[in-house]
Amino acid sequence: MTSDMSHTRSFLCGLAAALLLGGLAAFSPRPAHADDTPTTMAQNPDPPAQPAGSDQEANLPQVTVEAQRQLEHQIHDFVRALTRSASSDEALKRWQEPVCPLVAGLPGSQGEFVLTRISSVARAAGVPLAPQECRPNLYIVVTATPDKLLSLWQHRHRRLFGGASSTEVRDFLTKPRPIRVWYNVTFGTNFGTQLDQGAPELGAVFSSTPSNHHFSGSHLVIDDVPLFSSVIIVVDVVQVSGLQYGQLADYIAMAALAQLDLDVQLNAPSILQLFAPRPADVPKPAGLSTWDVAFLKALYSTRQGSTMQRSSIATSMLRAMAQ
Repeated sequence: MTSDMSHTRSFLCGLAAALLLGGLAAFSPRPAHADDTPTTMAQNPDPPAQPAGSDQEANLPQVTVEAQRQLEHQIHDFVRALTRSASSDEALKRWQEPVCPLVAGLPGSQGEFVLTRISSVARAAGVPLAPQECRPNLYIVVTATPDKLLSLWQHRHRRLFGGASSTEVRDFLTKPRPIRVWYNVTFGTNFGTQLDQGAPELGAVFSSTPSNHHFSGSHLVIDDVPLFSSVIIVVDVVQVSGLQYGQLADYIAMAALAQLDLDVQLNAPSILQLFAPRPADVPKPAGLSTWDVAFLKALYSTRQGSTMQRSSIATSMLRAMAQ
């Protein structure tokens, strides 16, 4: 994280108070209570038992196998759709550095609720969390004037969007969305460590260039894996009007912990469909689905540097959801 980002917390708190809803607080991390668990969609109840010796009993093994095959195909399609923004030979981005969230722009109890909910989702997925006193790297800002806030923030911190192209930054700043998400990314090794700082043996030009001294040369391993250095999430309070805070927190958690295609149409329940068009009689997702929970846990429990990462995620999800 750059030195510019390290001063963002004090600026953001002041900016939130001036631009958002007037005098609202910013919330830093604190440990979640043991019973603060993410909302998940209810699973189907077990089917009623059939009488012993019935004809249906003989068909159960075949029905079970077919159902599992169907679920397996559905999970593979789900993972493929979620991760379609990354090429097949690219590792999926995730956190390696402990996450330190900062929530600004909400009243006291709501801000605490959102912060606790996101921390609970991260903990359940196996995402590293920083202690309470930490330097923020996940910024969540709720505002009625997102364009103005982002313009002022960028003016104050020129490296806010890392080394991204002006086209990417302009699209982020000007495209109206209920929730905008920006990822700043660094790289690490497939062993789960940061890249070495420099290769002085190659001369002065490369002395400060990050390098990987653990290159494997294997076609089955991705040596340099992308890691989040910071994530910025800006919520337009006007466009999310009417949503419950649980829905909002779960959507933010999903978007903050994995770089996913937020516009994708999925073949299974997901909080990412919160803003998708739907008939008036079809309710919005109530929170994280079992599919979302299984995906996040699989993302952080499988090897990031493996070229089979997506397949491993699908296998892990199947194992969890078929129980």
